[in-house]
Amino acid sequence: MGENNQQYDVFADVYEVLFDESLYLSWFTYATTSIQTYDKFLEEDDFWLDLGAGGGQFAVLMTQAGYKMRGLDLSEKMVAAAQVNAADADLDIDFWVDDMTSFQLDKQAAVISCFCDTFCYLDGEEAVEATFRHVYDQLQKGGVFMFDVHSEYQMNEVYPETSLVVEWDDAVFTWTSNQFRGENTIDHTINVFMQNEDDDQYQRYEELHYERTLPIEAIKLF
Repeated sequence: MGENNQQYDVFADVYEVLFDESLYLSWFTYATTSIQTYDKFLEEDDFWLDLGAGGGQFAVLMTQAGYKMRGLDLSEKMVAAAQVNAADADLDIDFWVDDMTSFQLDKQAAVISCFCDTFCYLDGEEAVEATFRHVYDQLQKGGVFMFDVHSEYQMNEVYPETSLVVEWDDAVFTWTSNQFRGENTIDHTINVFMQNEDDDQYQRYEELHYERTLPIEAIKLF
């Protein structure tokens, strides 16, 4: 879900517990409502590719609604979780590890989606523009690309100096967000303290997540 495949390795273990499931339903509603305008492009063999598919929850919802879904993510742990979630739902969905800036398909997709601020993990305007161009190459003529990004307000006014702490019997999760790199960026520091099975000691795992957004005016130029 970014350019660094070390990101989300620890977070993947608690991602599904912490994530607000209502967001998947919001993306599902937006996607299914929006695509109705383009249904004439969706033939029997057409498929929908979800970039930064995470644990596969969105792809599962879309498959249950009748769409032929595929999904990729940069994190091996996320892909493994997506495969388990699909199997638990008794669905056959193709998930694989790949980079959304350089993936290659055996057949162009009818629809490509990229939700959950995945685009904000790309490093700079050139990377974002290159990904837009790459997605365009992987889409059928007349295909549809859906995505979201954090607003400048979210990055500059909401995120800075926010924090979250979640405790379980055998683990503690902390998330702090600070704006170290300037306007329209945010750095998330994520720590998971997990209790060892054989003693009362806790082991600390840390991840740094770097996000950046662009003005809507800049995105419209791509």
